[in-house]
Amino acid sequence: MALAATASAQGVWQEQGDAGDLPGNAQVVAGNYQDPLTRITGRISANDIADLYVILICDPASLYAHTGATTETTFDSKLTLYDSQGRPLWSNDDRPSEVANTPPGGVGSLRSYIGGGAAPGSYHSSDSPNDSASAQWSLLGPGIYYLVVSFWEAVPRNANGQDLFHGGHRSSQSMPRLQRVPTTFSGNGAALRPRVLTRFTCAARALCPSQPARLRWVRVWRA
Repeated sequence: MALAATASAQGVWQEQGDAGDLPGNAQVVAGNYQDPLTRITGRISANDIADLYVILICDPASLYAHTGATTETTFDSKLTLYDSQGRPLWSNDDRPSEVANTPPGGVGSLRSYIGGGAAPGSYHSSDSPNDSASAQWSLLGPGIYYLVVSFWEAVPRNANGQDLFHGGHRSSQSMPRLQRVPTTFSGNGAALRPRVLTRFTCAARALCPSQPARLRWVRVWRA
């Protein structure tokens, strides 16, 4: 895990250098605990596919994170959330239509959304991807999580090479395959293709920047 020394300014975290793509080299979003984090901005390079951030979620019931308007995130995105041990929790490729007007500036087409506030039918289990409302939004509680911003082609997998979530373009928020919940994220399976450097913005509510003092007590999972 790389600990970035620069604190967030007015609730905005700017990627420091190049955030890693595995929990072992994820970028810690560090700052003032009293200054709620509202936005993460950065770039994904032409030879990369994902950026991982260590975040502190203060109020899980009120959480949402999304990749904003098409002018803010310039690629077809995916968001994935893991617990502090790297176990899969939620993933979304294309945001549900009912959250398109989420503040601050809406969520564009082919952009991603994770959190409460969507219609009940927008939460699916990867074991029953075609069953409406086969899952309900929930998190384990306040604490440390991994948030992944990636291209839509990223396929989260465990150390055995198994997909953690149901694949394909989907507007639902997906919980992982039940039998693979105990396993941890070990990489993204995807074919890299030529790209230009792309920028992203991840807007959020109910996130707090992590304090370095708090992070000393976090057991960091490594691949």
